[in-house]
Amino acid sequence: MAVVDDALRRGLPTITATRTGTDPFAAMKKMDKTLLTNYAPGCDVKDPGSVKSIIAATNPDVVVFAASASKRGGNAKEVDLMGVMNVADATPKGKRLVIISALAVDRPDSEGYRMTNNMGGVVDNIMSYKLQGEDYVRKTSSDYAIIRPGVLMNGKKGAEQGMELAQGDFYGGGLSREELAKVVVDSAVSKNSKFTVEAYRKQTRTALQKELNNEKAKFVSSVDDASKD
Repeated sequence: MAVVDDALRRGLPTITATRTGTDPFAAMKKMDKTLLTNYAPGCDVKDPGSVKSIIAATNPDVVVFAASASKRGGNAKEVDLMGVMNVADATPKGKRLVIISALAVDRPDSEGYRMTNNMGGVVDNIMSYKLQGEDYVRKTSSDYAIIRPGVLMNGKKGAEQGMELAQGDFYGGGLSREELAKVVVDSAVSKNSKFTVEAYRKQTRTALQKELNNEKAKFVSSVDDASKD
């Protein structure tokens, strides 16, 4: 919802798609919905046919994948891997695919990776599946951006809290949903393409592993400056 809100603030026509077809903004009566449409049939990323149907019906310039494993929606393999693959396959060549992934997926020896990857239940092995999903996008998509956010922090914050974008998966940190949304929409409209960036608030920066403290991560001022994968 934060991504949609940021896109609308920039005057970008936006279509929401949830698994059940429920309009996430239905209760917001005072909201200007001139540029907002909800895809009522719904879209289940686990179902290739469902994904192809919405792409064909809406013909989007950009597809943002914000789904992840949940008790009702499906487990990590079904959503964070197979779902990503289904959406990547359905996104036409020349159309941009923005994937919201996670920090530390390249660091299996880090505490953050091990803790998140071994939570069990529907999210078991989620970091492994997220990385496999990323790799599939890199191999098959003609135009993509992969965003690796840090821990999502509570409380609404604007996008002026000292955000840091990096590449190499050396550092982690936290950020608000609103800050993440700005990075996602920046990536959707950027002239740059085929890049992966980590996003977190600079004041929260922490090395993912102690031995990475001296590593020279690539820091970029914006997604427009990100190096291609």
